[in-house]
Amino acid sequence: MRAQSFEVATIKPAAPEAEGQFIRPSPGRLTITNMTLLQIIRFAYSEGTAGNIEITGGPGWIDKDRYDIEAKSEGTPTLPERKQMTKALLADRFGLKMRTQTKEVNV
Repeated sequence: MRAQSFEVATIKPAAPEAEGQFIRPSPGRLTITNMTLLQIIRFAYSEGTAGNIEITGGPGWIDKDRYDIEAKSEGTPTLPERKQMTKALLADRFGLKMRTQTKEVNV
């Protein structure tokens, strides 16, 4: 695997009137538009392309405030590499700390 982090990245609050949500990978770039931190975490930590993971805890704004992210990388990272780089970005910029645990639930 190549670099574990983006060369440069900007994170800004999304415009309040923004519509649509996008994750756009392109050569040397990753653009995330109008997504909550919870959605971005699901992208970074999910297997494959699905975001089917359960996330508990976090501040109240985790599923309310929306962000735009523009990140540049060297070369053309694969999807798993982009996810690793996004994890590093979340840890650096948001102080994200993840813990995995197994939980029994009634079905």
